[in-house]
Amino acid sequence: MLSAESLRLVKETGDKSSKEDKKFLSSFEEYMKLSEIYQAYHLIHKFIEESYQAVIQGPLFNEAIFNASRFLISNMGKRQPLGISKVYIYYALSILGFRFEAFKTARIGYDKMQQLKIPAQWQEEVDLANLKCRSKPYSDKEGFQVICNRCMTSNSLINHSGDYCTGCG
Repeated sequence: MLSAESLRLVKETGDKSSKEDKKFLSSFEEYMKLSEIYQAYHLIHKFIEESYQAVIQGPLFNEAIFNASRFLISNMGKRQPLGISKVYIYYALSILGFRFEAFKTARIGYDKMQQLKIPAQWQEEVDLANLKCRSKPYSDKEGFQVICNRCMTSNSLINHSGDYCTGCG
């Protein structure tokens, strides 16, 4: 709603736009990005907080959560929006990465979780799952590999803007 209101306040675009219009356009882009982040996080929060029976557990729902966590990691950057837990994001990414045989992605998620403060009740489960993941090959199943848009390398680490790998960019 805030992004739509910011866009509504813009009078002119292009070369003739005033500083105020540029500010409203900037606000529109920021609010739109935040709305995308909160929408993706809603799936992850639902997956972790609600009981197993309450959430529809199916391959499509789980894949949507997996992709939402990858989206959040690549689009949040240095941003830390209110109410969004990076532990939840990396936990969902790691658990579902292991389930989908995307072991490289899961291992990266577990490594990132080691740098964050994990709830005490999760610590033993995360440590055990991390050990299980380390016994698997360091690669992702073909359907879950990330492809760099610039150099077309598969299974590469994508930077914070989400469009190219850290090796070529």
